Amino acid sequence: GRQGARGFRKRLPRAEGGSTGGIIADAPGPLMGVLGLGGARAALASAERPGFPFHVLGADDDIGAVGQSGVDAAAETDGLDQLREVTHEALVADACLGWQIETHGPLPLFVARAETDRAASATELAQGPAFDNLMIAAANLRRAATALGKEPRIFCVALDFALEELSGSATAYRDAMIALMARIEAGLAAQGYDRPLFVTRLDAGAPGRATEAQVAGQWELAWNHGDHRLIT
Repeated sequence: GRQGARGFRKRLPRAEGGSTGGIIADAPGPLMGVLGLGGARAALASAERPGFPFHVLGADDDIGAVGQSGVDAAAETDGLDQLREVTHEALVADACLGWQIETHGPLPLFVARAETDRAASATELAQGPAFDNLMIAAANLRRAATALGKEPRIFCVALDFALEELSGSATAYRDAMIALMARIEAGLAAQGYDRPLFVTRLDAGAPGRATEAQVAGQWELAWNHGDHRLIT
């Protein structure tokens, strides 16, 4: 990878058996989580590896960065492994590491994970299996950090849910997304995390794909998102 020669580490075999995870960078600082929550399109990944393969990692559960897609409950694990593919969240971590290497800064470890399901509204998303798996991902981040002797930190939570919203109301979408952010904040606070930074992007899809309400709802959320830390 672009980081060049450096120190590495690998977990010793566990007494109870099971996987020991992959080889990862022996990096300074906290273990940073780039978590994502969204609809089915957010589970897409590119069949490539990050530019910093030993620094952008996933949970050691044979799922990687793409998550369970709402099909099964995520497994509890404290192991980490390299990614076989990259999602938007993995690319965010990769870009941040690129900025660090350009300034000769330290290269921390990132864990990328996006959880999705087939919710038809932001209200459903807040109550569905993707949300539950997101909380497991946050808990796994803490478990892995503890195993490494590091502090866990949520770098950001990406919200990728717009064209899946079928309520037909811009304000209903905005209000439901605000409620979703509040529920995520409460869930992370219960695990000992600080208030997260949320990131999202305006998504109009292919020409003629998005409805007026879907586009207007994103605009409503961009300028009126309560006291939540949201970057559009």
